[in-house]
Amino acid sequence: FLHSPSGIMHVAFNMLLLWMMGREVEMTLGSGTFLRLYFLTGIVAGICSLFTGSPVLGASGAVLGILAVYGHLFPDRMILAFFFIPMKVKHFIWVIAAMDLLGAINGGGNIAHLAHIGGLFAGIVMMRTGWYRKRLFDVERWKRPRDLDRPRRQPDRVPHLPAKPPREGTTPFKNDEPEFLARLPRPRSPAD
Repeated sequence: FLHSPSGIMHVAFNMLLLWMMGREVEMTLGSGTFLRLYFLTGIVAGICSLFTGSPVLGASGAVLGILAVYGHLFPDRMILAFFFIPMKVKHFIWVIAAMDLLGAINGGGNIAHLAHIGGLFAGIVMMRTGWYRKRLFDVERWKRPRDLDRPRRQPDRVPHLPAKPPREGTTPFKNDEPEFLARLPRPRSPAD
């Protein structure tokens, strides 16, 4: 994770956003989808930064893409923007976008504002269109299946037993069915 050596606030703010919002996005959508969103928004942000003519260091576009995803999942959640302004996430996204747009118009210094805007835009588009569901690379598929995840084998013989009232006894059953019924485990009652 590379950033400008002139200040640590940029990387600190990115890491704070990634920790606060990325964690919840991952818990909501899953690890594979989170990684897919993170990398795809980062790629779009990198492509957008090519128009600036300056080299790109860092992953700010991907972090702001995750912010856009968070805003799509939890738009009315209240946060403390910049540590002291209470604001809904959907409004915070537009404040960040406006700040980056102004930064891009004014020259931006050492910050790739177009990469930020590209990441935000990519996150919004992916969530609105469902592109994030396409499985370009799937981490879940690489995991080894566990025994608990495999479906259980069904018994070979499941008898077709008539539902009969208890007062009739076992007379309508075939010869071997009462013994088969006796070997079956009895269901537990809710009181057990």
